[in-house]
Amino acid sequence: MEEGEQLRQSEHALLRLAGEARSKVQSHHALRHIKDGFMHRLLISQEARLEMDAALESQGESRLEGNQTVRLSLFLGAFYLNLIGALDNLAWTLQYEFELFDGVQEEEPGRRNSIGLFKPGFLEKLGALNPDLASGLRRHKPWFLEVTSIRDPAAHRIPPGFMTGQIAPDDIPEFERLMAEAKQSFADAEQMDRTSEEGDEFDFDAMMAEHKRFMNLIMRGYELRHEAESLSTFSPLIVKFSPDGHEIAWAPSLLARDQNRFIGASTLVLSALVHQNT
Repeated sequence: MEEGEQLRQSEHALLRLAGEARSKVQSHHALRHIKDGFMHRLLISQEARLEMDAALESQGESRLEGNQTVRLSLFLGAFYLNLIGALDNLAWTLQYEFELFDGVQEEEPGRRNSIGLFKPGFLEKLGALNPDLASGLRRHKPWFLEVTSIRDPAAHRIPPGFMTGQIAPDDIPEFERLMAEAKQSFADAEQMDRTSEEGDEFDFDAMMAEHKRFMNLIMRGYELRHEAESLSTFSPLIVKFSPDGHEIAWAPSLLARDQNRFIGASTLVLSALVHQNT
């Protein structure tokens, strides 16, 4: 069975488990966080992942155009925002069902910050109630911290996205030559434009000839840039920017790994809710 099909089956199994947990909880607010929070977010993240999978599979080696990059980045953001949000829904489910922190509710700006599936204080409270669940979640904490520090689009001023294409090492000199020539062509056009503004006398024929030279330089710049960009080929790579540089990862394996770890952590919580009275 291919990895994509295995992942879909695991997501469907998790959805069924969430439905079972929904029938076991006593708190109305816990029920709300499972049904309208966790289950809804799971479906959104699954749909975003499937859209990315389909787009990446059909892309081949053609570099991404601007609108394609935006579309894929939109799904990437939806995937991670809802993955992290669904874990937050599970934390609130546990809080409302077992009142780990006395009286803490979502509407309290200060105290609500103590609710988080992997926060030390939360895990300590949970450990007093269910040591096995707390221990299991602690094993997933390094992964969660990695996701929130590197791939959470809400936590970064420049969100992660897909690379439009990459240049093979042998093509880099030609790419740089073409881009340098394109830059020079645009610079020559800009210099011509400034020079024409300084003239005092009006000569229609000269103006039209100069305009033609200006447009030729602009068109040549775009042609050179397009020729340079055509050297690139598409690979499904995700790039995350930071003030210190950037990190690149292979999208299919990264998304599958993160979804599998999310499923693993979620299964621990939902199973505990299902068996809470047994």
